[in-house]
Amino acid sequence: VEGATRKILGKAINPALEAIFQNVDLREFSFTFRFTPRNEQEFRTVDAIIRLFKFHMLPERTPGQNIGRHLIFPSEFDLQYMFGGNENVWLPFASSCVLTNLDIAYGPGGETQFLPPIETDAGGKAPPPSEINMTLQFRETEIMTKEKINEGF
Repeated sequence: VEGATRKILGKAINPALEAIFQNVDLREFSFTFRFTPRNEQEFRTVDAIIRLFKFHMLPERTPGQNIGRHLIFPSEFDLQYMFGGNENVWLPFASSCVLTNLDIAYGPGGETQFLPPIETDAGGKAPPPSEINMTLQFRETEIMTKEKINEGF
């Protein structure tokens, strides 16, 4: 009915609305790494890297409480872009961040391939994947302002 009335009158509602500032979202950063270990030592290094990120992205229970209402916050990360042992200031700084998501994909293009079996921590042998793709999603813990951007963030 409203559309028919506008057609008869030959008038439309002006879609120009005023924008009112409400908030600023916390910035997010995503990093993807492709690991292609060639031997057992390289695979164990990759596995240790993945386990370290998994460990630090999650909260922990208060010591002595197996069931509790309180958790200790996950670790915070201070990210730096490095080149030749020096910080690369041509890339924007990131404020302190938390790791909000860690995604692991095994194998190239959804196709899993394996290295020869190696000894596992639980005993026995199992073949490790020949390619591991890891994506890390970070979120800053503070709101960016013009002042922070002028500092290089």
